[in-house]
Amino acid sequence: VEKMRALGVRPDERTFAACLAACAEVGDAVAARRFWADMVAEGISPNVYVVSAMVRCYAVAGTWRRAVVMLRRCARVYGVRPNVVVFNAALSSCQRSGEVAVATQILRAMLQHGVRPNVVSFTCLIHACVPGARWRTALAVLDKMRTLGIHPNSVAFHGVAAACAAAALPTRVENVLSAMRTAGVPPGVVAYNSLLAAAARRGGRAAADYAHRVLQEMRAAGLPETAPDNVSFAAAIAACECPPRPDVAERILDEARAAWAAEAGPLVR
Repeated sequence: VEKMRALGVRPDERTFAACLAACAEVGDAVAARRFWADMVAEGISPNVYVVSAMVRCYAVAGTWRRAVVMLRRCARVYGVRPNVVVFNAALSSCQRSGEVAVATQILRAMLQHGVRPNVVSFTCLIHACVPGARWRTALAVLDKMRTLGIHPNSVAFHGVAAACAAAALPTRVENVLSAMRTAGVPPGVVAYNSLLAAAARRGGRAAADYAHRVLQEMRAAGLPETAPDNVSFAAAIAACECPPRPDVAERILDEARAAWAAEAGPLVR
């Protein structure tokens, strides 16, 4: 921007939108505020692209309160009608911090402004349910999506599965995987990892054998999308901790080593 001024080129809305978008990529809210102040000093009024980038920057920076304040000021202060991109940026800030109540209010505000929520909007709300293990809310949001004719994608299902896993409910996660298959969304390693995490959190004598069976099911599918990864093996071993099942843990570790060796190829001896 300074180089532009030195060359006699006045920055405009597009210039500052690009600068704020760059700040949003890395969540540099301090730099974003400097650009915002610079834009105001130039006498440039914010547009929807500038506001969207600023909200997204606060979301990436993890400052959900600032993101929500910017959203509220969008129409009241700046005279900019927020679109679905602006609302979704604010929702993503709630997703990161687990602010389910605030995210729900934003969804209502969308409808009040005549902005139809999309799959991203509902997915953000679902993922906001994960930190607090709000699995019932996550399931209710999933049902709401279907009611509105919005087809959940794999990211939405993964959020519901993660919320159920956070509540240590492997049976509920199994139901989510079944719903994915019914919806034509094949469960991948992320979904199965939620199942393993739920088993580990649940614990109990059967947890170790259950986790081992899940690993076997993942491999039996014979698909790259379901091949166990490091997270899978770590969660399965964690399921062997309470009560201690070193026999199963050792088998899982041997299988992990074999998988790593196969992936690395002949260089591994």
